Amino acid sequence: MPKFKLQLKRERQTLLKLKQSFEDPFHRLSSWKGNNCCIWKGVSCDETNGHVVKLNLRAPSRFSNESFYGIIREISFLVAPVVKSSLLEFRYLEHLDLSGNDFQYSPIPQFFSSMKQLRYLNISKARFNESVPNNLGNLTGLRALDLSSNDQGPL
Repeated sequence: MPKFKLQLKRERQTLLKLKQSFEDPFHRLSSWKGNNCCIWKGVSCDETNGHVVKLNLRAPSRFSNESFYGIIREISFLVAPVVKSSLLEFRYLEHLDLSGNDFQYSPIPQFFSSMKQLRYLNISKARFNESVPNNLGNLTGLRALDLSSNDQGPL
C-alpha cells in the first residue's frame, strides 16, 4: 500500500476515535464514514501528502449571515467531557477550531502546547474552565488564538 494511503488510513482511524469521544446529538459528524477522510465535513488534508492539516469542528452560531433579521437558527454543538489527546496523532495539523462546542467546564488541555505545528487555535465559547495553561505560550507558531467567552458555553 502506498505511503499516502497508509497515512490516510491512520489518520482516518484517529478521526474515528475522536468522533467516538463526542456526543453528537445533531449528527454533525454523520459524514465521517467511508475510506476518504479528506472529504469528511470539517476535515481538510494536504493535497500533496494526504496529512490532515485542518479540523474545523466549530459549532454553528445561533445567529449567522444566513439568518433573516436575527432569527435564531438551530444550534448544533458537540459534547465531550474532555478533549482527547488523540489529537496529538495529527502531527501536521495547523488549524484546529473547536469553538462553540460543550466541553463541560473541563480544563483547557495541557497537551495543546505540544502541537507546535498549530497556526490557528480557536476554543472560544466551548465551555472550558477559565484557567488558561501557561504552556500555551509554547505555541510560538500561532498566528491566531481565540480563548474568549469560555464561561458561557455554546451560544
